[in-house]
Amino acid sequence: MFKVDYKTLKILKHLALSRASTLFISRTEKIPQPTVYRRIENLKRIGEVKAIPDYFKLGLRPIVVFTDIKRSKSMLFYDLKFAKVIKSGSCRNFIFLALPYESCRHYIKTLLSRLPETRIQFSFTPFSWRPDLQFLEVRNRILQVLWGKLYRHIIETEEEPAILEPSPPMKFDKKDLFILKELEEDGLQSLREIARKLGTYPELISYHYKRHVSKIITGYRLNFPITPRGTPWRLVEVKSSNREGLIKVTLFFMKTPWLIYGFPLRDEFSVLAILVVPFYEEESLFRALSLLEDAGVVEEWHHVGYIEKREYAEKSIPVHLFKKKKWIDVTDEVVVEYASR
Repeated sequence: MFKVDYKTLKILKHLALSRASTLFISRTEKIPQPTVYRRIENLKRIGEVKAIPDYFKLGLRPIVVFTDIKRSKSMLFYDLKFAKVIKSGSCRNFIFLALPYESCRHYIKTLLSRLPETRIQFSFTPFSWRPDLQFLEVRNRILQVLWGKLYRHIIETEEEPAILEPSPPMKFDKKDLFILKELEEDGLQSLREIARKLGTYPELISYHYKRHVSKIITGYRLNFPITPRGTPWRLVEVKSSNREGLIKVTLFFMKTPWLIYGFPLRDEFSVLAILVVPFYEEESLFRALSLLEDAGVVEEWHHVGYIEKREYAEKSIPVHLFKKKKWIDVTDEVVVEYASR
């Protein structure tokens, strides 16, 4: 767990939104540029920043799956996140996939036919924490949330996250996907570094980034040890009764620093949130959710289970499945083996 202060939070705020230069951050936040540079270099050593793409712009449909499979003997395609969720001695697998529009329903039908008791839901593009300093405070260099202020803001706000409006597919090519893949793996690397890895000119990479890739990225996931070591990961589901409630729940988690990923579900007006909540914030978070329930924003919420951190895995965009300017259908090659509980 590293200690934070307000200067670091201001820098993280920019890193979560875009590839802002140290000069831009320095001028915007009135922090000396050498300080910004030094702190970003320190952040690189203790954590990572990963791009989150808008899958709809890539011609992919995000879905979440709860199922029971033997991962070691299964081969899924277009699977991007995998977690084993444990509750009351039993476990299920949580899988996030982004499937090509053309083969999406065929793929889902195949999974349902081969895996009994499988829950599949369409999702919007996932999101992660976006620091908003008006709802944060630092005490003894430990980060805490101003839950009362955040609750009042969520009740009164008319803000709507852009991720809840699916975008039409964009034109892109394989070079754009290679750049995106690199930024998913390390969002702090320079375009010059990416050009060196791809064996091409920095000017060409810069052109592709500005013309296409920057428009595909919705934000960046901040992965830094801001909670005590050993803090458990948990999966929470929060349900609303309408779209307005879904918007408010999404904003609530987006402004919560303990969020790893949030998955807004399109058909159920609910959000699945992977959280790593420190012990000194647990009661306050759950009280805030209960207050949102009392206010009618939340219909119900429950703890789905704990996530086995050693089993958690993430993948970047499967560039190898993009051929001849389209995503290929590999449904017939899917291999799954059911794991009985």
